Amino acid sequence: MVHPAPELCLDLLAELAAPGHLVAHLRQVSAAAGRLAVLCGADAGFCIAAAWLHDVGKARLAPDRLAELLGVDRDCAARLDHGRLGARLLRLLGSPYAELADAVERHLIGSVLFGPPPRTLEEKTVFFADKLVGAEWLGFRGRMDDLAARHGHLFDIRLCEPGTEAVFLELAHEAALGTADLERLVGASVAEAVLGAAAQETEVGHGRCQGSRPGSD
Repeated sequence: MVHPAPELCLDLLAELAAPGHLVAHLRQVSAAAGRLAVLCGADAGFCIAAAWLHDVGKARLAPDRLAELLGVDRDCAARLDHGRLGARLLRLLGSPYAELADAVERHLIGSVLFGPPPRTLEEKTVFFADKLVGAEWLGFRGRMDDLAARHGHLFDIRLCEPGTEAVFLELAHEAALGTADLERLVGASVAEAVLGAAAQETEVGHGRCQGSRPGSD
């Protein structure tokens, strides 16, 4: 399946001024999606790329870029929910981003209730990876509580639990694992990604300190 490399996804997020907390969420969801994909037999590269960009519609400059490409007012673009905004933007950017658009549009929790729901194994993988991670690893039940607390004023998030759990069960079946084992393995991969990112930031910070010593050139 056609998809951009993670480096291209990160470049696009930087271009659109995605805030640090959003990038941290995307990093964890991409780790979850990658491990889920390997366990379930989905296209891992596609799932990782789609996970990196599933919230691209939340980037600060995403509405501006979409408005520019459509030739419409920014307020018009900003009225779209972030799933549809991101999907339309990726389609307009063309290949290799356009191929991710359906997965991005269908990752919202409400998609299992209002549609369009995730249909392919890859779309379901990206959808469910996002239902395990908030600002940090939460697991399925914890993430459902998180979404209900943050978005329950919009509609009853709990109505989405049966459809979301059905995706969970399907992925566990594809992986030939129980749901608890699947969640544990994916959680371990997310923890590794978080530790790796922290180590990289520490290394970069150390390098900056070294480079800024008086008398260094």
